Amino acid sequence: MRLIAENCWEIVSGDENSPDPPVLAEGSSRAAESAYAIAIKEFKVDSVDFAKRAGKAASIINSTLSSGVEFYVKDTIDPREMWEILRSKLTLVENWGLQ
Repeated sequence: MRLIAENCWEIVSGDENSPDPPVLAEGSSRAAESAYAIAIKEFKVDSVDFAKRAGKAASIINSTLSSGVEFYVKDTIDPREMWEILRSKLTLVENWGLQ
């Protein structure tokens, strides 16, 4: 719930990726160059926002882990990767030894 409330869940679930930088074709017109300059500014703002929310998501996930589970993701900073590691390690099938 907290990941949703903090607008981070889409990053963890894989529904949102870091923004792609805009591309300016070689030999573009002045109008295209102006549009590119604006797109670069927006890209920078979006990239910073994404990085902040990804960091917050990783922090939220990490803060909920017990020391017995924390070691699975101790060297991981990507929240999506953390989530996948935890999901694969902590499924009921593995916990109950039903494999």
